[in-house]
Amino acid sequence: MSEVASRLVRLSKKLSHASSKRQMSIVGDHPWHEPRGEALWLRAPEKLSLYGTPYLQLASEGELRRLSRLELGSWWHGFIVFERLVTEYYMRLINQGVFAELPEVVEYMHHFCREELNHCLVFEKAMRHFDVPMFEVPDAMTDFYVDNAESGKYPLVSVYLTLVIEWIADLYQRMDVDGRGVSELATAVVKEHTREEARHIAWAQEMIRSLAHEVPEFLESARQYTPVFVRQFVDAGVANVECFQRVEFKHPAFQDVETLVQTVIDNPHRRELNRGLLSPVMRFFVEAGIYDDAYSDLWQAANFSEDIRIAKQALAR
Repeated sequence: MSEVASRLVRLSKKLSHASSKRQMSIVGDHPWHEPRGEALWLRAPEKLSLYGTPYLQLASEGELRRLSRLELGSWWHGFIVFERLVTEYYMRLINQGVFAELPEVVEYMHHFCREELNHCLVFEKAMRHFDVPMFEVPDAMTDFYVDNAESGKYPLVSVYLTLVIEWIADLYQRMDVDGRGVSELATAVVKEHTREEARHIAWAQEMIRSLAHEVPEFLESARQYTPVFVRQFVDAGVANVECFQRVEFKHPAFQDVETLVQTVIDNPHRRELNRGLLSPVMRFFVEAGIYDDAYSDLWQAANFSEDIRIAKQALAR
């Protein structure tokens, strides 16, 4: 066994031990007794998409509270969709014996899938509690489980894109509840999810570091599609059209959805939040070789040049 594969095996054993010691309790780890109602903030007001834009003053407090529920709920629904898909997919890989030569990895994948199923149950219960309806998810965001998952010796495309999606979504939901006056239940849902998701993220990161050399076509492809994929995912997440439509803002300025979305995306306050949140992700891209100077023009086109510069600077220290 190579040294890089040995690192993945050692980490898998460590994470399996941690998962065996404690798992999320659907009933015991969340204050489900918290009152329901539209008076609660699920997202700190200064973290709302409209904060720092002229639209903030055009919305009523009730509309902003509803937006806070929908914007956090949209991340939760994303987790439900992707965690169901990744559980189904990883169990199929286990049954097909893809990782049979790495039994420690298989053992952790069982823990991983069990935890993902628990997360789905908690997020579904929280969305019902706060009366947040499910959202539409574009097929393009889930097709990689079908179209690309079987390429190469190991399914690194699906592991990698699941890592990117869930890591970024987790960073945003953690930011959402970081503030005064946020629902105690919403904060607990995010906190308990993050505790287990941190293991999933660390495991996927090491999977990419350890096995990318076994799938040479993976790295070359990832270098090209990553900046575009991340830009689209982040912009769609922070300026969710479906959230704006469901609030049903009274002011006529909200009817021009295209201008609203672009204003949110271009907002300097939001760009600063994005840069800070994505900094660990960008460092991983550089450190793992996902970023390559040969494709710097793609990162520049996606407005990530400064993020990459900061990541390189941090890693050089």
